[in-house]
Amino acid sequence: MKLKTQLALLCTTLLAVPWSGCAFLRANEKALITLQQQNLEVAGSSIAHSLNNQTDLLYTSPERATAPINADSLYATKTDAPPLVDGYFDEWENVPAHRFGGAKRPFAVRSSATADRLFLALSIFDSSKHYNDRGLGQEASGDRIVLTTWHANRRQRYVIATAAPGKVTAQVMGRRLPEANPDSIRGVWTDVGSGYQLELTLPLATASERLGIYYIDVDEGGISTRGNLEPLTTSAPPWLVRGSAELQQWIRNYDEQPIRVTVFDRWGWPLAQSTAIDTDSAPDNATLTGWLYEQLLDDPEAIALPLRSDQNQTPDASINAALRGNKQHSLITIDGDLRSRFATPILSEQGVIGALLVEQPRARYLSATASAFEGLLMTSSIALALVVLTLLGFAIFLSYRIGRLRQEITGDAEHVPSALTRTPLKDELDELAQEFEQRLMAQRQLHSYLKALPQTLTHEIRTPVAIIRAALETLQDETITPLQHRELLNRAGSGLTRLSHIIDVMNESTRLEASIGDEPKSVIDLTQLLSELCSAYAQTYPNWRFDIDNPYAQAVATAAPDLIVQAMEKLIANATSFSKTGSTITLHLMQRGIWWRLSVSNKGPLIPADTQDLFAPLTSLRKSVGPEHHHLGLGLYIVALIAKHHGGEPYARNLPTEDGVDIGFTVQG
Repeated sequence: MKLKTQLALLCTTLLAVPWSGCAFLRANEKALITLQQQNLEVAGSSIAHSLNNQTDLLYTSPERATAPINADSLYATKTDAPPLVDGYFDEWENVPAHRFGGAKRPFAVRSSATADRLFLALSIFDSSKHYNDRGLGQEASGDRIVLTTWHANRRQRYVIATAAPGKVTAQVMGRRLPEANPDSIRGVWTDVGSGYQLELTLPLATASERLGIYYIDVDEGGISTRGNLEPLTTSAPPWLVRGSAELQQWIRNYDEQPIRVTVFDRWGWPLAQSTAIDTDSAPDNATLTGWLYEQLLDDPEAIALPLRSDQNQTPDASINAALRGNKQHSLITIDGDLRSRFATPILSEQGVIGALLVEQPRARYLSATASAFEGLLMTSSIALALVVLTLLGFAIFLSYRIGRLRQEITGDAEHVPSALTRTPLKDELDELAQEFEQRLMAQRQLHSYLKALPQTLTHEIRTPVAIIRAALETLQDETITPLQHRELLNRAGSGLTRLSHIIDVMNESTRLEASIGDEPKSVIDLTQLLSELCSAYAQTYPNWRFDIDNPYAQAVATAAPDLIVQAMEKLIANATSFSKTGSTITLHLMQRGIWWRLSVSNKGPLIPADTQDLFAPLTSLRKSVGPEHHHLGLGLYIVALIAKHHGGEPYARNLPTEDGVDIGFTVQG
């Protein structure tokens, strides 16, 4: 196991501290949510009790408290800043639209109300526009809007039509009641690419409690309508839903409370709402402790809800449950703000007449656990101290191991043990001890080689010296023939050539060992170099065939090109010495991790299974094919030196076919 892995595993003990802390905080948060829900239930039930049987306070028309639900009713959003009636909808972005008609030809209505006026924003899709033509008579003939109001159980209709975009006013359509006031209905008609936009305003007294609206679309194929009322309907139009002024005044009593109160009618439309609690009004958590505490908490599971539906109703299951007469808690998120809610029904003798919703943001109760969090910090500090002591003990143990290893390897070289002390951990220190053992073994091998070198050289030189001495002694015999004389001279020359070869090889090895460390490295392409060498070997050794086994289009490495060429020459010379003429010699290039392996394979004698001594100097483990080849065993030793200079190792193995060998070396990429 690696030392860094041990340290990483040891550091995982630190996770116990934040894990236990987070578990505590989350459990505490669940308890606080329960406590908050209980407080909201107490407050909500008390407020709803004060509204029980207050039908006149909730509804401007008591009839709506028991009337059947009409989804085509229009909801007027309360506003303190009336929109500018100019035909553009810049001020209407936050007001949901109530849509009528089909998906291909929609008719959208937005409405808002101040204390005395009603504002309407109408979006009409119409691909075939027909403006009003006054020349055809007094009645409107083009595309137009019809408003229907209801006073004293009598219907009054107004039509808005125009011959061109611009300001418009209403006209009475059909019978005119005494209370009709068409001039008070005014607005601006705008032409847009998809149809029309119409912005209207009229007194709330004119609209009263009910308002029907529909659009008459005049096309070549006839006339069609869309809206919340059919043209031939004579009954009362749908309701205009809005909160009474008395209810608005009543709910202001809760503006300064730490909760937000909303009153809903029995159809789910909000009638009044206290001032929203801003998260900035929550307790200040700007300190480091407060910020850290807030970051550690996970938001509980909550339902993400939009503020309003397309009908301007609040799509909350708890409100729907309250309208059915049941109390219910919920946890929701609106625009990223987590809120706890409680909804309860508002009752009267006739049954449920509305619903009351109280809610509070999560940030309101975070400060309640500040003291608990400080205690957690204290506990965490103690736990961290224990962990630090554990790490300190490990550091002492590690220092002891390093000191022991240093003591073993810095003593006298003759007394360094062959096996250094190791542990079952098998970490970097154990690997270091193993590597030092290998280097010590290599040093001892070199020492043994230097001791055996004189004996080896004596053995290598004795044979050619004996050949020369025997030839010279025989040449002194006057009875030999001229043919024998020439043969003896050739034998003596062969011995001298052998001695000269031994001296040259030894000098080459000495020069290479001395200069190999100074050879500069550069970025080279081994694929290109191997291709050039193969062509050169084919001309230098015409009696053999050369082939390349290289699947790479490019093999980039940082190496000394002259040394690579020299090593390949030694491998080629070795292959030609041990293979028959006419056979194929293959140059291989293979990637192994971050190393490139270059090798030469040939058919010929096999090498022993233990190749440890194959790359030692003055060592040859194979017999040459011909008597003209004699090896001192320095070629592969030079290959090993070049491989180590490039961060690699020599390489040798028998071919899987057991009819040849593959010898080479690796270089770091």
